[in-house]
Amino acid sequence: MGDGTEVRENCTIHDSVVGEGCGIYEKVSLKKSIVKDRSVVNAGTYLEYVEVGEGVLIGPNCSIVGVFHQVLKTGVAWDDTFKKITIRKGVFIGAGSVILPGVEIGEGSVIGAGSTITHDIPSFHICFGTPPNQTIKSLKDWLERDLQETKKLVRILFVCYGNAARSVMAEYFCNTFGEGRIIAESAGTHPFLEREITPELQGRLLRATRPAMKELGIDVSSHRSRHIQQADISSFDMLVNMSPISFMDLLNRYSPDFKGTVKEWSVPDPGDSSLTAVRMARDTVKEKVLFLIKEIKGGR
Repeated sequence: MGDGTEVRENCTIHDSVVGEGCGIYEKVSLKKSIVKDRSVVNAGTYLEYVEVGEGVLIGPNCSIVGVFHQVLKTGVAWDDTFKKITIRKGVFIGAGSVILPGVEIGEGSVIGAGSTITHDIPSFHICFGTPPNQTIKSLKDWLERDLQETKKLVRILFVCYGNAARSVMAEYFCNTFGEGRIIAESAGTHPFLEREITPELQGRLLRATRPAMKELGIDVSSHRSRHIQQADISSFDMLVNMSPISFMDLLNRYSPDFKGTVKEWSVPDPGDSSLTAVRMARDTVKEKVLFLIKEIKGGR
């Protein structure tokens, strides 16, 4: 047992060597194995006839056993057959993994939790799952894939009646809290076009929206209302409809070939343009936007 190694309660160490600065945690069983310096074996893991390199981290409840019984015509042989398992330095093995006899896991590789490893894993690779549904990739390819997934942008168009309050707030909330992964725009179905939304009312709504958003540190003073016809709907991944027109009518009118996701949001229209009404709509929109962002991130 090397200097600085911690062995916790209820461990069994038989005919094995453990290096310096290691951690052998609760209910670990080591038999005929070598654990080199600065490696950790977590609780409930069983190792037999295994060589563990330096700086290896093995999760809890793993079975890493270099022993098997041959199958004969008369049944399974009682005698043990040994095929050493080799785990090179810097490997990470997730909880509940099973590694079969004779396997070698190359330096710096990662084994996902719950995996069953039946063959050698090259150095600096990631492997997870069980055969035949198993993924093995180089860490370089895996990290580049993850980076590309992270870089994928979601384009969202928020639509309301006048594009003066609700859709404006949703646009700015999304672009503020989306952490660069969402590009949001907004438009209206009836800005300036009907008596209900006159330029005067439009101006009052915008004048109420600006201070309401400013209270949360978001400046919308540069926003100019636009009609949905001015937006290229087909270029968006998602359409969020807060207008009185159903999304089916909306798409039939303006983008019948739209292939993205459509969501209907029920948000009170602050039609009287008072700051109180706009604040109520603002808080509802913010809650919905934050949930939407969480939903988008969770799916990627």
